[in-house]
Amino acid sequence: RYLATAHQDGTVRVGSAELRGHRAAVLCLAWAEGIEGSLLASGAADGQVILWNEVRSNEWRMIHQKFVPGSVTCLSFSSPEPYLMLGIGGGDELGVLTVLVELRRGSMTPDNWQVKSIPAHGGGISSLSWASASSPVVFATGPAVSRASSGSRWLGGARRLATSGADGQLVIWRVDAKTDSFLREHVVDGDQIAGDDVWCSVSWRPNVGLPGNCLAAVSKDGVVMILSQDADGVPFFLKQQ
Repeated sequence: RYLATAHQDGTVRVGSAELRGHRAAVLCLAWAEGIEGSLLASGAADGQVILWNEVRSNEWRMIHQKFVPGSVTCLSFSSPEPYLMLGIGGGDELGVLTVLVELRRGSMTPDNWQVKSIPAHGGGISSLSWASASSPVVFATGPAVSRASSGSRWLGGARRLATSGADGQLVIWRVDAKTDSFLREHVVDGDQIAGDDVWCSVSWRPNVGLPGNCLAAVSKDGVVMILSQDADGVPFFLKQQ
């Protein structure tokens, strides 16, 4: 088990190893789970994102880097099924959501990542979270799912990502496998809950063997919201606490 820490001097520390590659303060970190080996992402105030891979005990190498507009406000890896993706939240005025998509499973080479960029939240992205890969939506099977997935090798089947931003919106994005695009499936404005509020953090419920999806969000004013979906294809409905 490793604990990674980010530092103002641009370093990332993992155990006794010191990872150097950033020139600005490192603001956020994310580990990839469910893969062979260790993969760590770090994001800095100047928009630089670095992917690190452990080659042997306490020895890490930089395998990929990407610059996004503004500062990097948040990072999150999807599950590796069917392909690993890294969501990157930007702090620029357009609030660009950048997604790095793994092209070849398990390849730790610099050219193994495809980039998608989507203007998401005016004023910047505050938080993002991937839905669990063990969701029934991801593991759905049958001829219809196979046909939907066949048009897009790298995005595979249905995937979901939630983002929140300075514009006061919480957005649930659904990855469309046919068009290789991110579609806005559901949007919640802060003023729908507590008057001009801003969502500062979002998190999907881990899969616990139940059908449907569940997402929690918290606002700067301390409002906790629960969004639920009983089954794929039906609308999300709102619970408030």
